[in-house]
Amino acid sequence: MIPPVEIKEFTFKDYWEILYKRRWIIITFTAVTVGLVTFYNFTRPKRYRAEVTIHIEEQAPRIISNREDYIYREGRKERDYYYSQYGLLKSHSLAERVIEKLGLANDPEIGRAKNPAEILLSWVSIEPQRLSNLVGVSIRGKDPLKITSIANTWAREFIYQDIEKRAGVAKYGVSWLEEQLAGSLKEIQDADKELNDFVRKNQIVNIPDMDKEYDKSILKELERQKAELEKKFAALSNKYREKHPLVKSLQAELDKVENNIKEETEAFLAVQDLAAEYRILKRKLDTSKSIYENLLQRA
Repeated sequence: MIPPVEIKEFTFKDYWEILYKRRWIIITFTAVTVGLVTFYNFTRPKRYRAEVTIHIEEQAPRIISNREDYIYREGRKERDYYYSQYGLLKSHSLAERVIEKLGLANDPEIGRAKNPAEILLSWVSIEPQRLSNLVGVSIRGKDPLKITSIANTWAREFIYQDIEKRAGVAKYGVSWLEEQLAGSLKEIQDADKELNDFVRKNQIVNIPDMDKEYDKSILKELERQKAELEKKFAALSNKYREKHPLVKSLQAELDKVENNIKEETEAFLAVQDLAAEYRILKRKLDTSKSIYENLLQRA
């Protein structure tokens, strides 16, 4: 017969007795764990972190552009600009500048590596701050003084690199302006000579206004005379034959008026052509002067 099973609920005292019986195991385990952790903390190489914050603002040198107002760029273009700056902040060229500036080629941690720039870049982290133009540059390493110096130099060299780039753009712009000024001045001289030669060749003293009523009145008067003569000629033709002295005299007057009309019309058109050509040459000279003055102001 199987004896009845006795069911007993554990109390706090029961747990305490179990722990007490195994107290040396627990104490030994705890001591070993604490010892190992303490030993690791004291013996592991310490790592430090130095950080600098850089303010990046998009500025385009306004040398060639004539517009004095900034045009707000699209969000995508602005974002691309800042991403480009973040890329430059962690570029090989910047790392090499810092290595050269601080003489890190002789540093035991960096100089002995096959690619010192790669080693230095592995210490660098770029952390843009949201909704701002600020970006943090942090350097991690074993030597706090060294990484502080690297962080400060990293920021300075980034700024100097940006200044050199902008100065290069400005220098190119100035050179471009100087070339344009020389070419524009030559165009003014050529246009001025061409206009003077035209004036002398055609003996132009003053360019008449072709819309004046006086110029038109001459042709109008001749047209009026022609109309009267044609009317008289038609009346005489009904009475007399072509060889009649009155008809022949009136025909001669009519031919003379028509010839005068033709000559005046040709002269009028010739003056118009001269005036038009003069205005073209004058406009060319004025345009060249305006471009030159604008370029001179930009320079």
